[in-house]
Amino acid sequence: MKHTKQVLFLSLMLFGLFIAAGIAQAAVTVTLVTPAASGRVSGTAYRFNCTAAATTGENMTNASFYYGTTLIGTNSTNGGTQWAYNWNSTSVNDYITDFKCVVGWDKNVSTAEDSSADCYIDNTVPTCTWSTPASSSISEPGVTFTAIVTNVSGEDSFCTLSLDNNIYVPTLSSTSCTYTKVGEPPVGHYSTATFTVSDGTNSTTCSATSLTITKDEYIAAQQYQITQLQNQQQNILLQQTQKNKGLVIVLIAAVLYYFFVYKKKKR
Repeated sequence: MKHTKQVLFLSLMLFGLFIAAGIAQAAVTVTLVTPAASGRVSGTAYRFNCTAAATTGENMTNASFYYGTTLIGTNSTNGGTQWAYNWNSTSVNDYITDFKCVVGWDKNVSTAEDSSADCYIDNTVPTCTWSTPASSSISEPGVTFTAIVTNVSGEDSFCTLSLDNNIYVPTLSSTSCTYTKVGEPPVGHYSTATFTVSDGTNSTTCSATSLTITKDEYIAAQQYQITQLQNQQQNILLQQTQKNKGLVIVLIAAVLYYFFVYKKKKR
């Protein structure tokens, strides 16, 4: 009987130690808020954020942030449950890595951590060069709008096309942003057309100006109007030239009359 009580006592002690160890390990729960898994990190002041929730009264003293196994920095001044750190991500090359937040507390000198996997450090800005249609051109509905692009790989990449207040969603590849659709854009004159290209983090634009979209049956009429206007301007210039020539002839005649007729009569 005595032996049974000793075994039971030891079993209860071991069970208590197991529960205590579990409580100690679960005393602080850390959550890395930004970046999230597969998120993007960019810029000269990217802000890491993590939270730490204590369940048994631990006094948290610091939070350290890592990419891979490399320490980014440690914040020892926040305290409480909210921890943050600003980092110049341009100090490293673009690549995919894991980020980690490790929070320490003074009771038992312990730490807890959380990480975000497969994050992308991305500081390469896409490029965008307008291709077609050219500025000041006349095109029919269905014309193909194209920009040459670079550095837009990744599932978060996108591009848009705006013609004044009209927004369209083009097709994006690794080398171009293209939009073409029968009947689009509507007939009209557009002061500015702009492609916006983004890799999900960094964006850039390229533009063309003064684009006219008109149906084919109107193109000849429009060109005719332009030709008529040019002809009118030429006629006005010709009339003005002839008028100036007439004035010159009258002036020459007056000078000749003065010297050869009027002055002789005076003598």
